[in-house]
Amino acid sequence: MYLFAPRVLEWLGVSSYYLPLFYVDLIGVSIQVVFMALLNVFFYLDKRAIALQLCLLFVVLNTALTLFSLHLGPSFFGYGFTLSLLVCVLLALQRLTITLDDLEYDTFMLSR
Repeated sequence: MYLFAPRVLEWLGVSSYYLPLFYVDLIGVSIQVVFMALLNVFFYLDKRAIALQLCLLFVVLNTALTLFSLHLGPSFFGYGFTLSLLVCVLLALQRLTITLDDLEYDTFMLSR
């Protein structure tokens, strides 16, 4: 999509002025797929509290950074969404590393 973006926008009848926004949102959506995959792993491991914290963090960051990018003007549209997802994915990867390090203990010592 990144390579064919100018032709896709032309085919859809959208102005080429939206091309930078398309690129930023395309990157954001790609990061969102990674975020959803990480949430899937946390749900599989029954770590709903971590998944809830990550989702709440995303809501707060997305709201704050989107409002900030709206304040900065049209050339910054989409960056709030993308940056909030990037922060959440990096935090989720850190939390997943800790969770997987503790997996053996959680499996055998905390059986219910």
